[in-house]
Amino acid sequence: MLVPPKEFDIDWSKYAEFEDWLYSEVYLKQILGGNFEFLGLPIRLKRFPTHENGKAFAFYHLISEGKIEADRTPDPERCRRLHWVPFVLQNAMDMDSIKCWVNTRRRNNADTENVVLWLKDYSYLVILEKRPDFYLLKTAYLCSSENWKIKRLETEQSGSYDPRI
Repeated sequence: MLVPPKEFDIDWSKYAEFEDWLYSEVYLKQILGGNFEFLGLPIRLKRFPTHENGKAFAFYHLISEGKIEADRTPDPERCRRLHWVPFVLQNAMDMDSIKCWVNTRRRNNADTENVVLWLKDYSYLVILEKRPDFYLLKTAYLCSSENWKIKRLETEQSGSYDPRI
């Protein structure tokens, strides 16, 4: 069984410095610099639009939550586990520890195909959107351990297929 790295401790009184550190040391070096692939295709990240501070769009999807882009707020659980993204991507082919399936979501009047990588024992999900010649890292988050959410994921997984097979 895979064991992810220890979660980061956060001093919220120094959040701005912590966010800068997450961006430079985890996002840029480990995630963007990781040159990850999945099933022979590169994993890319959405860089635009950039935030007013110049940080990439994808970074904020990995550390914050909210349906309206301009109103997303930092999510402590996402921040504490940002370094789990490269961990999951590096171990994506571990079929014992990482559950994987394809789902379809409606976006901008078109269906998009996503790959869900679920580190089930730790309730952590990484979502990749399938594009013609690459995967786009969409988001990653801790799924609350509420029974109905876990059941919904299990049901979705059982009704789909594992693209690794």
